[in-house]
Amino acid sequence: MALARRTLRKGRVFFRFAGIARQYRSEEEGVVAILFALALIPLLGLAAGAVDFSRLNTMKAGVQHAADAAAIAGAKAARLEGVDAIETARQSYWANVARLGISTAPEPAITLGEGRITVTADDALPSSLLQVVGIPSLSYHALAAANIPGTANAEIVMVLDYSTSMQTSGKWGRMKDAAESFLAAFEENPDADAKIGFVPFSEFVYAPVSGRYLRGLASADWANDYLACTYNRDYPYSVEDAEPNPVQEASRWAFSNYRLADGEEDTPPGQIEWLTEAEPGSEAEAKAKLCENYDKFQLVLQELTDDYGILRTQLGKMKPIPNGGLTNISLASEMGWHVLTDVPPYEEGVAADSAEGKRTKKVMILLTDGEQTVPVQGPGGDVSVEAADIVTQEVCTNVKADGIEIFTIAYDLEPGPATDLLVNCASSEKNFYATGATGDLKGVFQDIFDQIAERIRLVN
Repeated sequence: MALARRTLRKGRVFFRFAGIARQYRSEEEGVVAILFALALIPLLGLAAGAVDFSRLNTMKAGVQHAADAAAIAGAKAARLEGVDAIETARQSYWANVARLGISTAPEPAITLGEGRITVTADDALPSSLLQVVGIPSLSYHALAAANIPGTANAEIVMVLDYSTSMQTSGKWGRMKDAAESFLAAFEENPDADAKIGFVPFSEFVYAPVSGRYLRGLASADWANDYLACTYNRDYPYSVEDAEPNPVQEASRWAFSNYRLADGEEDTPPGQIEWLTEAEPGSEAEAKAKLCENYDKFQLVLQELTDDYGILRTQLGKMKPIPNGGLTNISLASEMGWHVLTDVPPYEEGVAADSAEGKRTKKVMILLTDGEQTVPVQGPGGDVSVEAADIVTQEVCTNVKADGIEIFTIAYDLEPGPATDLLVNCASSEKNFYATGATGDLKGVFQDIFDQIAERIRLVN
């Protein structure tokens, strides 16, 4: 009996534990079901998001492509007389929408101003599966803008050596031919419009300049315009593009001789009234006489212009100084910088910080066949050829800091200080060229044109 009772008790215990186990298993399955159901909601949301975001990206990419094409078409149309650029952009947009099979593209907003056309398209794509998690739509934004190339999307000054040595080995003739082919390349390429100026130089730069900016002239002469054979300004004015201050003599250009700019370009030399009074037989008289050759051989600074007829005519007239022509690279580079700015005395350049200026590529091309031979005041106040090279290097540094790209050409120039100066002055290794007296100078100018045209394309 005792054994039977013990066996009965053990059986009861077993069935009690078995019941507890069945209950636990049932409860565990319920919890798993609940957890699975809870986890299923975000999983469904992720799956729905993947589908809807894929639709969004496809829609946005298509609308963005249509907006890009519209901006480009509108920019091209804006250059054509009598063509509605905004309507052209709108038609291009809808044509691309249709081509891409987009059925619900938004109406584009198209604006034209400050030299560019802008196309925007905003919309919300109704969601499908994401509505399950409370997201009824997904917004997107497409934006495209294109600059409209103007008549001066490049401003270029050609700083060219016309010293006596350019007469040898036909160098001057090859330089003229190369410069003319450079002009022709811009004339023949409608996508590379440019204003171009010249700074012919030897010892002086023969420049049109107000009496306000010529050293030593009294206030009574400030209202007059002159042609003057200018020398360098004193340091530090010689490394700046600031307007000369008429009451600060050191900021004004010294000069060897000058005459009134009467507008009669072809006045016979014997009829020109030169205004410098120098002691007979003095060095000053010799320099004043030398200036007359600059007028005779048409070596006049030409401000920026897009009149290529004027530029070709001047190239055809300019000839090297026949004798006594030193080389003043320092002054030439400074004057080239002035031509490219909007600061007096020359104001044809666009302001660098203006909307147009930000779309305009400014370039200086400096060609010389000789070493610096004119002493110039340097940073320490000393006047020497070595100081002139220091000043030239500082001018180049400041020009490049002003956003102007410099190309330099060592023409029939042996390795030495001048070549090193031109290498350092150039904006990059690709911007420096060295060629012999009979080298392919046309090819050099063609390569420079190709580089400038590429820069213009990237800007626009």
